[in-house]
Amino acid sequence: MKVRKVFKLIFFNIALLFIIIILLEILTFGCDYIYYFQKNVATPKYYTKIHDFNTAYYWYLSEQFRPIAGEEHKKRPIVLFGCSYTYGAGLKDNETFGYKLSEYTKRPVYNKAILGWGIQQMLWQLKNVDLQKEVKDPEYIIFTFIPDHINRLFSFSRFHFPSYIDPVYRLDKNGNLEEKIPIHPLYRFYFVRFFDGQINEFIHNINNEKIWNENFDLIKRHFEEAYKEIKRLWPDAKFVIIKYNSWGNESYINTPRWRELETPKYKDLIIINAEDLLGGGVHYLIANIFCPTSIQMHMYGMS
Repeated sequence: MKVRKVFKLIFFNIALLFIIIILLEILTFGCDYIYYFQKNVATPKYYTKIHDFNTAYYWYLSEQFRPIAGEEHKKRPIVLFGCSYTYGAGLKDNETFGYKLSEYTKRPVYNKAILGWGIQQMLWQLKNVDLQKEVKDPEYIIFTFIPDHINRLFSFSRFHFPSYIDPVYRLDKNGNLEEKIPIHPLYRFYFVRFFDGQINEFIHNINNEKIWNENFDLIKRHFEEAYKEIKRLWPDAKFVIIKYNSWGNESYINTPRWRELETPKYKDLIIINAEDLLGGGVHYLIANIFCPTSIQMHMYGMS
């Protein structure tokens, strides 16, 4: 009798969990996403439709970009790419890195960062958005890199609304980047994408030299491709990568492999360690958000 009760309890809990998951899927199932999956799943047109959807979603998110800082200044502008660190999660407009940078450089600063973004969103914007039309002849393009960006390279949907798939690039057999879009119909479900991202993050964080080097190869190719796109858009611009040691595997910050990008081929690429700028002061973080405070952004801008 007791065994039957235990089985009933287990069955009840499993059924309840299943119902909760179904309800959550219904609530998180984006209408636009349904539309795009109804169109020729697993055909070449499917890729185009998802790409078009990412474009439309980009313009939706672009309304959340920070306002241009120092638009009145006449010097050549600066463009920022990155995640919540660059965006300034939890900060007012006048407390962000972009605003402080504009104050000290007397330049217009365009902040193209959104919470949860990473290297791939920078590359996607450089490839697919007409930034030349919006930003005239910038002198510096700055990306703030944190170790967690490696995790974001392996997740299709991590921080955004469930109907959105992050642009994902992978290395082909020749070592070149190609955009990858999941074509399995199950990717329409948020939980599938979520657990896929969690599994990928676990695999790519295993302390294994081969995996680590493959990860860095992918990081490097993103930056090499971004450099190429920057030179296509603005031939005289300099590309600055600021390494910010926070939230993730710090070995991606300290590795000597960054020197592979410091070659004559990338003469206008500058790599800076934020700890050198801030004197080791990368510990001013907002509780529960893990993003730099206005104090640190002030120091960052001054540097």
